[in-house]
Amino acid sequence: MRRPEYIAKQGGMPRGWLGRFVASIMERETTAINYDAIARLDPKEGDAVLDVGTGNGISLRHLAARVGEGIVVGVDHSPVMCGRAERNNKTLIVDGRVEVKCTGSDDLPFETGYFDAAMSVHTIYFWNPAEPHLKEIARVLRPGGKFVLAFRSSSDPATSDFPASVYTFRSIEEIESLADSCGFENFIYENGSEMETLLSATRE
Repeated sequence: MRRPEYIAKQGGMPRGWLGRFVASIMERETTAINYDAIARLDPKEGDAVLDVGTGNGISLRHLAARVGEGIVVGVDHSPVMCGRAERNNKTLIVDGRVEVKCTGSDDLPFETGYFDAAMSVHTIYFWNPAEPHLKEIARVLRPGGKFVLAFRSSSDPATSDFPASVYTFRSIEEIESLADSCGFENFIYENGSEMETLLSATRE
């Protein structure tokens, strides 16, 4: 079923009571692909890991379990989602193992090369243009750091349910070209459990 535009907009920036309702739906819909992305990222003990567009922040607790004494940071530009992420990770935040930053991914408040690994799930549709976001992620990754991007490509029939006025779906080739131009290399693809595409790459 095609999503109305006002509902689709909440997918990119949840706001108010409707945003909170949509956020609860998104939490159920994105759990499997987040697990897939974490498995593909395969962070190591002591790593600093960034989750771009962390949403409800469920992924943060699973990342924290993998990095041990490392640090996991989730960023999201929606105050509604940042609030949910903070509530879902309250103990880990108090313990200093998880941080949540309410900020856009085109202006990340971190030093160059701060992170060992980064992931982002179902976000690139809202990046127009995408280059500022990809360049910022590349900037905050150390050389050789791993990046996993999970998305539905334009060839996926499911994308017809989303209005083009809100979502920009790109082909795998277009996304690889964008990532290549923004400082990534060594591209590998695989399908997620819900048939999304998982693109992994390394920072040049």
